[in-house]
Formats: sequence, structure tokens, C-alpha cells
Amino acid sequence: MRTRTAVVPNPRRVWWLAAGWALGCVLVAGGASAGVWEHHQHQQEMRIAAAHAVGQQRQATQVREQQVRQEKADLLTREDLLAKVDKDVSREVPAAMEPLGELMAGDETQ
Repeated sequence: MRTRTAVVPNPRRVWWLAAGWALGCVLVAGGASAGVWEHHQHQQEMRIAAAHAVGQQRQATQVREQQVRQEKADLLTREDLLAKVDKDVSREVPAAMEPLGELMAGDETQ
């Protein structure tokens, strides 16, 4: 068997190899952390957009409810006005005209 001699590595080459590995590790870690950061930012934007949409829905619901209340108030006002007009226009028949009023009521039932 032949004997082999030990080769002493060049110190400069060892440093270059170590620096290459360190740089590679930094690049891999940086790429992974950039991906995690991007995902986190996307999640934050989605949360903000969802909160904004909920706020807009709530505001739209309040506007619709206010419109419905206003329409109901307008309807009641109209009904009150019509009832007042009906009351003002209609009047009781004087006692002298009572028999004529009974005859008119009889015609409506026939």
C-alpha cells in the first residue's frame, strides 16, 4: 500500500469557502423572510379591506333604515292630512235633512 501525504489546505481558500457558505445562508434566510413578510403584509391588507367593507355595509344599512323611517313618517303625515281633509269636508246632516240622508243611505245598499 502506498502512503499518502496530508495536504494542508490553503487558508485563503478556506475563508472563501466559509464566506460563500455564509453568503448563501444569508441569501436563503433573506428570501424566506421576505416571503414571510410579504404574506404578513398581504394578510394585513386583507384585514383592513374587510374592516372597511364592514364599515361601508354598516353605513349603508343605517342610511336605508333612515330612509325607511322617513318614508313611514311621510306616509303617516299624508294619512293624517287625508284624515283631516276628510273630517273638514264631511259634516253631519242637519236634523231637517235627516229623512233625506236615510233615503240616500238606503240607495247605497241596493
